[in-house]
Amino acid sequence: MGFVFLVILAGSIVRATQSGMGCPDWPTCFGNVIPPTEYSQVIFQPKHNYRKGQFIIYNDSLKYAKETFTSRETYTPANWQQYEKHNYAKFEVYQTWIEYINRLCTGVLGFLLMGHVIWSFARFYKTRRVIAWLSTTLILLVVFEAWLGKVVVDTNLGLIQISAHYLPALALAVIPVIIINILEQKPKVQKASLKWFVTLGLMATLTQIVIGTGVRAEIDNIAKLLNYQNREAWINQLTDVFAIHKISGALLAVVCIFIFWYSISYTGIQKLAVSILAIVLLSVGTGLIMTGLNIPAFIQPIHLLLSSILFILLFTLRLRIV
Repeated sequence: MGFVFLVILAGSIVRATQSGMGCPDWPTCFGNVIPPTEYSQVIFQPKHNYRKGQFIIYNDSLKYAKETFTSRETYTPANWQQYEKHNYAKFEVYQTWIEYINRLCTGVLGFLLMGHVIWSFARFYKTRRVIAWLSTTLILLVVFEAWLGKVVVDTNLGLIQISAHYLPALALAVIPVIIINILEQKPKVQKASLKWFVTLGLMATLTQIVIGTGVRAEIDNIAKLLNYQNREAWINQLTDVFAIHKISGALLAVVCIFIFWYSISYTGIQKLAVSILAIVLLSVGTGLIMTGLNIPAFIQPIHLLLSSILFILLFTLRLRIV
């Protein structure tokens, strides 16, 4: 599960650093398995060996080699094809490698889950078949997440696609919690009022995450219009969605404090209660830092990660209460 949170954090860093188009194609990066490390690798070079599918930036446009060939002294249009899925043609080495590492994390997660699926079928298919099928769902979600990543690149960071890209990652963290709950079979707390408080907290957290993606979409649009400069002006241009996000965040914090207060007296869930309180306070703190310090890029991924962890902690607690 920790690796799932790493994937969520990596994806958030990609967005906070505007690195989503660091690799303009998918699944390769500028047509390479290993991304370029300097600008000279993505511009036309005379007397250079080019592979089929390799990308260059020429006249502020993205081109790829039709076939493997050795270039002449000057650019020959017949050797190149215009990339038509989008018109983004820029190269920043740090953005390219941030996006590449994000893809690597997702790929490694996929291989880890494949191993988990094999183990779950071998260990539980005859006795607890639901675990095997839940594990298979994890693989399907990773494939879906990878496909969404391709859609995001092909649409040049379409905002709806970016937001949708996050939800499967959250589901990837939920399913292991269900599997662990089935395997551990810990005694459950019988407290109807607490159950409904936790359910309310879950719904409020998910709502807060969705509203937060709306705020993030507005910030992305404003930042783009201002050429990612004048960060002090970004917050003042946000709509009422930001105000709703702050109010709902305060209400969520109150709900989580109540959950902590009601849960702390039950021995089996005390650690969860303390963790929920700590995470919601940290989440509120990072939100205040973003508001007070003009949305510093390094805080944005942490804020999203804390929201994800809070949702998973509340979901875990909900499974422990009847």
